Amino acid sequence: MADTPRGADKDPRQAHYNRELRAVAKGGGLDLLGQLAQQLIALIAGPVMTRLLGMAGYGLFTVSQRSVEILGLILRLGYPSAIARYVGIYDGEARPEHARAVVTGTLVTSLALGCAASTVVVIWPEEVSILVAHRADMGPVLRMLALALPAMLMASLLAQATVARRTVVYKVAANLLGRFITLAGVIVLCGPLRLGPVGAGFALLVASTAGAAVTLAGVVRVFGGLSFADLRYYDFAQVQLFALPLLLAQLSQFGMYRINPLVGARWLKLAEWGKYGAASRVATLGSFGLTSIGTIFSPIIADLHHRGKMAELREMFQTSARWVYHMTFPVMLIAIFKAKSIMWVFRPEAVDAAFVLQLLCLGQLVNASVGNAGRALAMSGRQWLVAANNAALAVVNVALCILLTSSYGLFGMALGATVATATVNVVRGAELWYLHRMTAYTRKVVKPLLAAVITCPLLLLKMEPVWWDLTLPVVAFAIAYVVVVILLGLEDDDREVLAALRRKLLTAGNRE
Repeated sequence: MADTPRGADKDPRQAHYNRELRAVAKGGGLDLLGQLAQQLIALIAGPVMTRLLGMAGYGLFTVSQRSVEILGLILRLGYPSAIARYVGIYDGEARPEHARAVVTGTLVTSLALGCAASTVVVIWPEEVSILVAHRADMGPVLRMLALALPAMLMASLLAQATVARRTVVYKVAANLLGRFITLAGVIVLCGPLRLGPVGAGFALLVASTAGAAVTLAGVVRVFGGLSFADLRYYDFAQVQLFALPLLLAQLSQFGMYRINPLVGARWLKLAEWGKYGAASRVATLGSFGLTSIGTIFSPIIADLHHRGKMAELREMFQTSARWVYHMTFPVMLIAIFKAKSIMWVFRPEAVDAAFVLQLLCLGQLVNASVGNAGRALAMSGRQWLVAANNAALAVVNVALCILLTSSYGLFGMALGATVATATVNVVRGAELWYLHRMTAYTRKVVKPLLAAVITCPLLLLKMEPVWWDLTLPVVAFAIAYVVVVILLGLEDDDREVLAALRRKLLTAGNRE
């Protein structure tokens, strides 16, 4: 009790809020550490791949990977969000057999469709490649990645199932193992063995299989296993009605954030594909805070909204928004101010695409500024609204991508993606305020913003060589940011989070 402010838990509503806050802290904190480790491995893997494959080979792999990602997104059918919602609700109602049924039913449906789609791509890879990107030479890479599709689907759904039970360790372990296997495989297969983009695809196949095995072990541990007998409790119609609009919303999100390389492929060279892929790999660091907090936050949103506890929901949303600011803004500022040095790490000829990284990071700043508004809308039963506005904005993005890329090339593609990202998140934030009177723009986010403004001039320091430029100013900025945040003062719920994390680490240490 020494870690909890005195009297904080005497109010029953505050006591419940603190319990939920600790759950987010422990789960989100562990997921954050996992995400940081994954992103570190990914940042190493990106330059390694571009150095081994060249920008053209990396571009070929990137577009192939995007093609399989959108296929996987379709075949997941919006089920990860449905799992988060209904497992949270059924657990709150003490109906574990119904929670297992949701996981089993969604997994069986998605895997059946995934195996069928994978078979089609494996048999006719060149035809699919021409249809998608107007390039038959993408076929061998696409075939290899299609073989990994069922394992990708399985890992995605089962990871969300464990997270819905407030257990993120299996998701983190699967992702870390997958990243490590991919990196090691690329080094061996694309280096000494010189297998090129096909070798990178094989590395991803092995990594996906390992990830599926880890998440399956997690589901067995957390749910006690799955059985076809649980399907008698599965309400297929209910899950589909919830998941379908979310599938449309997620497809729209892909259409806003990640489809641009496919849409603009006919106007860009392979090397430009690679440059855009390198910049977008770094820019995705801007979403790790939203993903970490949002993943563990989703079932809590569903449960609190289902029980009508809107005051607690608003307070927790605002607190999580501040954490997202702390996790995102410093990283994106580093990427914006040090864009040329970062792109040089991939390959020296990629420096001229630094503006792409800066534009994409600006979009991510807007994305983070509204907090997990999209998840909050979806988990509170407004999934059709999310789908509708995302679909409209996806159409705008594709139109902008075609118009701007055909006229301005790589710059136009990046600009279209940034405008779409900013627009959709402003709309989400406005809708969340109108419907639920929830917003991330409160006094709770002033301190992260003030700390970033005060310390970002340190990033203007330029040093040679590149490695010094990416080390000394960045470390100085990070230390200064933490010091300023502490001097500005921590909020009470920040102290609650730190106490929960400390207890989590001490417990883990005692087990060892």
